[in-house]
Amino acid sequence: MEPGALALQQLVPRRLLEGVYQLTSGWEKRYLVRTAEGNVLVDTPPGEEEIFRAIDLLGGARLLFITHRDTVGDAWLFHERLGVRIAIHPDDAAYVAGAPVAIPLRDGQRLTPETQVIHAPGHSPGSCALLLERQAGALFTGDIVITDADGTLRLPLEDYSERPRRARDAAARLLRHPFDALLPAHGEPVLTGAHQRLREFVAQQ
Repeated sequence: MEPGALALQQLVPRRLLEGVYQLTSGWEKRYLVRTAEGNVLVDTPPGEEEIFRAIDLLGGARLLFITHRDTVGDAWLFHERLGVRIAIHPDDAAYVAGAPVAIPLRDGQRLTPETQVIHAPGHSPGSCALLLERQAGALFTGDIVITDADGTLRLPLEDYSERPRRARDAAARLLRHPFDALLPAHGEPVLTGAHQRLREFVAQQ
């Protein structure tokens, strides 16, 4: 094991914001949001026992919100083990196997009173972000916008996006909504000042 790896593992689940936890410590980030209506997983974590223990510690999960087809993973396993209802946009739903899609996502939809779906296609046809309207706001962006290890914003590589030009427009679409934190599927979360940083980033594209 690399030096410091054990200490890093002990930080997971990591509390990022009020009721928002990071479940994974590597390049791929998966999250859990605690709500009064039941907890929401954002993108499918690895199907490992330590992940299930962490979710149990945080009160279980009711929904699995999948931002896009690349983060489907073993969604069926979380449906089987936890009984989560799977939510994904219809344009990416064919990538879910072994479990039903209970909630076909659409732009503006509310999964809970304080969460709103933002459909922003480009990286994939069904790419969606999830806006948490709590305090200053937190935006789970999937691969619409990702970050480097130091939190620098960037778009996914063009080779990995179905429509790269539209992927750039998708990032700009996120600016229509208020948020202070940005939590991507890849890279380090940006916990403050994210809206302004994204505005500056979009202006440079």
